[in-house]
This record gives sequence, structure tokens and C-alpha cells, in this order.
Amino acid sequence: GQVVGVDTVLELLQISKTLYQAVYHASATALPLADNTFDYVESSDVLGHIPVSLKDQMFMEMFRVLRPGGRAVHVIET
Repeated sequence: GQVVGVDTVLELLQISKTLYQAVYHASATALPLADNTFDYVESSDVLGHIPVSLKDQMFMEMFRVLRPGGRAVHVIET
């Protein structure tokens, strides 16, 4: 399947271009992707960088782009 990377940091997107089929310069709170696009959404060390006031919006965006029955996985680095 298609793997897409999203980040707000341009330098990291340059690295992501070597790993993912498509990359987007965007915030997790406003994903430039269509509804019901993915079977899986994964975030790696993202949650701690989102202000508490925006976390609900971020989760709503992630679930918006998930297909029905899709799964979200969140990795938190400690």
C-alpha cells in the first residue's frame, strides 16, 4: 500500500522523501488528505508536541482520514 509522511519541519520532510511515496508539509491538526483514505495512521513521537488545546482536533483529523475499521497507532518516546 501507499505510505505517506506528514511533518511541519521542512528539513525532516527532505529526509522523509527518501522513505515515503508521498510527503506533505502540514500540521496534524489540518491534514491535506481526503476522508477515509488510509487503513492505518501512525504517529511517532508526535503527541507530546501538540498543545493540549489542539489534541482533540489532531485526533479528529487522524480519524477523519482513516477508513471505517481502520486503526491508529501512537508511539510515544520516553
